[in-house]
Amino acid sequence: MLAELRPFRELKRIKAALAKERMLAGRKIDPRKNFSRGRAEDKAAAALGMSRPTARKLEAIVRKADDGDSEARAALDAVNEDRMSVDAAY
Repeated sequence: MLAELRPFRELKRIKAALAKERMLAGRKIDPRKNFSRGRAEDKAAAALGMSRPTARKLEAIVRKADDGDSEARAALDAVNEDRMSVDAAY
């Protein structure tokens, strides 16, 4: 699961940028507003075979583990070893 998080983050970033570019090309809108974030996250998560809520939960677990939370680290290890679901770890 952890290996899928890096591609999710990268795909989310790319898809959001492309969606914003398409929107700006079609009509004038405020470029500071990110109207396409949800769809980009949906597409990035779908490309990896998970839903957006699951990907966001996994991202939150990884963030907490990176910040030094030992409980989150143990949960992340359990998710990686398929002993626990992302929902249960969250």
